[in-house]
Amino acid sequence: MKWPGEVGSSRRQRSATEIAVVERPTKRRMARFRSEVVAILNMPDAPETALDDKKLVFIVGSPRGGTTWLQGLLSQAPFVSTTTETHIFSGYLRSASENWSRLKERPIGLSSVFSDDEFFAWYGDLPRFWLRKLGEQTPDARVFLEKTPRHSAFGAQILRVFPKSYFIHIIRDPRSVAASLRAASQSWAKAWAPGAMIDASMMWENHVVQARSIASLTDRYSEINYERLHADGATETMGLFEWLGEPIGRAEAETYVAAAAFDKMRPKATALRKRRRVDKQFYRRGEVDSWRRELSATEIAIVERLTRKQMAQLGYEPIAARPARIAAAARLGAYGAADKLAKAVRAGADWIKP
Repeated sequence: MKWPGEVGSSRRQRSATEIAVVERPTKRRMARFRSEVVAILNMPDAPETALDDKKLVFIVGSPRGGTTWLQGLLSQAPFVSTTTETHIFSGYLRSASENWSRLKERPIGLSSVFSDDEFFAWYGDLPRFWLRKLGEQTPDARVFLEKTPRHSAFGAQILRVFPKSYFIHIIRDPRSVAASLRAASQSWAKAWAPGAMIDASMMWENHVVQARSIASLTDRYSEINYERLHADGATETMGLFEWLGEPIGRAEAETYVAAAAFDKMRPKATALRKRRRVDKQFYRRGEVDSWRRELSATEIAIVERLTRKQMAQLGYEPIAARPARIAAAARLGAYGAADKLAKAVRAGADWIKP
């Protein structure tokens, strides 16, 4: 089993299930997303795995947004069981739920054979089997913890199978995420991480908007700020476990925070050379404001311009000066014009294609 930070020795090609959508969440796209959520939640309940007194917790948020760090921190508790990213709903079952919603109103597809009950009974078999196996491996655990950033867009599907699920959404400054995504795109995450500021900004915004929409589906949703967790890890950790109904003391929380410190989670250089599977860039500095050094003034202004609505709602203050904002606007405008021209050329080529 490979744990977070491990990558295969051979380079893989991109696939639709590995790449998070990076388009801007337009009104049309978000309306379609909301309609799909409503359709899924209105379907009859599928049988849920008997969790008894166990709790199932999903960590969601943007890639490079602190999800792995939070997973490592919470899993220090002896009553928490976790595993690597499963991608169950966002990968293995994605096409199944999308095609069921898309084809059920048409005279084709499996809806001519299966009812909603029957389809989602099958749909939930894989997640329930995963949970059962995890429970068998860690029978003393009271909390099962799963972390897949792409599950930010699959809250409705998760609740369809596990209605009692908890969701913890960790939110990090988009400028930090953009800087981290670019670094990842140049090393271990070339297959999926965007290196351009516009794509990184849209990836962050999509995940934040979709994860925050889970709050409208369940009251078992909580947000935690990466920067506050970094500043006072013990207090924030105690608050999360209190929210989960598993209170811990400050001494325990401080022990968990210390055990999950970046200098301890970051693989050692000698181990890297021997294993050749874990890239040292996976665990970087873990700093709150390293983006100030890693991004240029114009790049900062680009991220702030593209994510300004969400930044304002979340309390992140823009810092770009007027010259940088002007340069960012000019660069984004030039890109928009060039992109429009490229699409027109492509359309023309398709038109004359024999």
